[in-house]
Amino acid sequence: MKKICLIVGLTIIFFSCSKDDDVNITKENISISNTEAYEYDLGGFGDEDGARISQQAEHHEISELNRNETIIYTYKPKENFLGSDLVKIEIITGSDGSSSGSVSKIVEIKFNITE
Repeated sequence: MKKICLIVGLTIIFFSCSKDDDVNITKENISISNTEAYEYDLGGFGDEDGARISQQAEHHEISELNRNETIIYTYKPKENFLGSDLVKIEIITGSDGSSSGSVSKIVEIKFNITE
Protein backbone atom coordinates (compact mmCIF):
# COMPACT_ATOMS: atom_id res chain seq x y z
CA MET A 1 0.00 0.00 0.00
CA LYS A 2 2.85 2.39 0.83
CA LYS A 3 4.40 1.78 -2.59
CA ILE A 4 1.15 2.62 -4.37
CA CYS A 5 0.74 5.84 -2.35
CA LEU A 6 4.35 6.79 -3.12
CA ILE A 7 3.92 6.14 -6.85
CA VAL A 8 0.64 8.09 -6.99
CA GLY A 9 2.16 10.95 -4.99
CA LEU A 10 5.24 11.18 -7.21
CA THR A 11 3.09 11.05 -10.35
CA ILE A 12 0.95 13.94 -9.10
CA ILE A 13 4.03 16.00 -8.22
CA PHE A 14 5.68 15.26 -11.57
CA PHE A 15 2.68 16.31 -13.65
CA SER A 16 1.79 19.33 -11.50
CA CYS A 17 5.31 20.73 -11.88
CA SER A 18 5.21 20.64 -15.68
CA LYS A 19 5.76 24.10 -17.15
CA ASP A 20 4.25 23.27 -20.54
CA ASP A 21 0.81 24.20 -19.24
CA ASP A 22 1.97 27.77 -18.60
CA VAL A 23 3.42 28.33 -22.08
CA ASN A 24 1.23 30.00 -24.69
CA ILE A 25 1.73 28.56 -28.20
CA THR A 26 0.94 30.68 -31.25
CA LYS A 27 0.78 28.87 -34.60
CA GLU A 28 1.05 30.75 -37.88
CA ASN A 29 0.55 29.31 -41.37
CA ILE A 30 2.22 31.48 -43.99
CA SER A 31 2.24 31.07 -47.78
CA ILE A 32 5.02 32.81 -49.68
CA SER A 33 6.71 32.43 -53.04
CA ASN A 34 10.18 30.93 -53.19
CA THR A 35 11.65 34.32 -54.12
CA GLU A 36 10.27 36.48 -51.32
CA ALA A 37 11.34 37.11 -47.74
CA TYR A 38 8.96 37.16 -44.78
CA GLU A 39 9.20 39.14 -41.53
CA TYR A 40 7.37 38.41 -38.28
CA ASP A 41 7.37 41.07 -35.56
CA LEU A 42 7.61 39.38 -32.16
CA GLY A 43 7.14 42.69 -30.35
CA GLY A 44 9.07 44.71 -27.80
CA PHE A 45 10.78 43.27 -24.75
CA GLY A 46 12.63 44.46 -21.68
CA ASP A 47 16.42 44.68 -21.64
CA GLU A 48 16.84 41.23 -20.11
CA ASP A 49 14.04 39.53 -22.09
CA GLY A 50 14.30 38.19 -25.61
CA ALA A 51 13.77 35.32 -28.03
CA ARG A 52 15.66 32.38 -29.47
CA ILE A 53 15.12 29.92 -32.30
CA SER A 54 14.49 26.55 -30.66
CA GLN A 55 13.90 24.69 -33.94
CA GLN A 56 15.59 26.09 -37.02
CA ALA A 57 13.89 26.00 -40.42
CA GLU A 58 15.49 23.33 -42.62
CA HIS A 59 15.18 24.92 -46.06
CA HIS A 60 16.25 28.51 -45.45
CA GLU A 61 18.58 30.97 -47.05
CA ILE A 62 17.81 33.37 -44.19
CA SER A 63 16.28 32.39 -40.84
CA GLU A 64 17.30 34.80 -38.11
CA LEU A 65 16.22 37.06 -35.27
CA ASN A 66 17.19 40.74 -35.22
CA ARG A 67 16.61 43.15 -32.36
CA ASN A 68 16.15 46.87 -32.69
CA GLU A 69 13.21 48.39 -30.84
CA THR A 70 11.36 45.09 -31.36
CA ILE A 71 12.50 41.58 -32.23
CA ILE A 72 11.94 40.66 -35.87
CA TYR A 73 12.20 37.14 -37.27
CA THR A 74 13.22 37.07 -40.96
CA TYR A 75 12.84 34.05 -43.23
CA LYS A 76 13.70 33.49 -46.86
CA PRO A 77 13.59 30.00 -48.42
CA LYS A 78 16.48 28.48 -50.32
CA GLU A 79 16.47 29.32 -54.01
CA ASN A 80 14.10 27.07 -56.00
CA PHE A 81 12.76 25.34 -52.86
CA LEU A 82 9.10 24.32 -53.01
CA GLY A 83 7.26 22.69 -50.11
CA SER A 84 6.86 23.35 -46.41
CA ASP A 85 9.22 24.53 -43.70
CA LEU A 86 8.83 25.11 -39.97
CA VAL A 87 10.54 27.30 -37.39
CA LYS A 88 9.88 27.45 -33.63
CA ILE A 89 10.77 30.55 -31.64
CA GLU A 90 10.77 30.76 -27.85
CA ILE A 91 9.93 34.05 -26.15
CA ILE A 92 11.86 34.40 -22.89
CA THR A 93 10.58 36.77 -20.20
CA GLY A 94 10.79 37.29 -16.47
CA SER A 95 14.50 37.92 -16.05
CA ASP A 96 15.43 40.35 -13.31
CA GLY A 97 19.02 40.77 -14.50
CA SER A 98 20.51 38.42 -11.91
CA SER A 99 18.59 35.31 -12.94
CA SER A 100 17.57 34.01 -16.32
CA GLY A 101 14.03 34.29 -17.58
CA SER A 102 11.81 31.43 -18.65
CA VAL A 103 9.95 30.52 -21.83
CA SER A 104 6.59 32.28 -21.67
CA LYS A 105 5.47 31.80 -25.27
CA ILE A 106 6.33 29.69 -28.31
CA VAL A 107 5.70 30.88 -31.85
CA GLU A 108 5.52 28.14 -34.49
CA ILE A 109 5.58 29.41 -38.06
CA LYS A 110 4.82 26.91 -40.80
CA PHE A 111 5.73 28.13 -44.26
CA ASN A 112 4.13 26.90 -47.47
CA ILE A 113 6.58 27.79 -50.23
CA THR A 114 5.20 28.10 -53.78
CA GLU A 115 6.50 29.39 -57.11
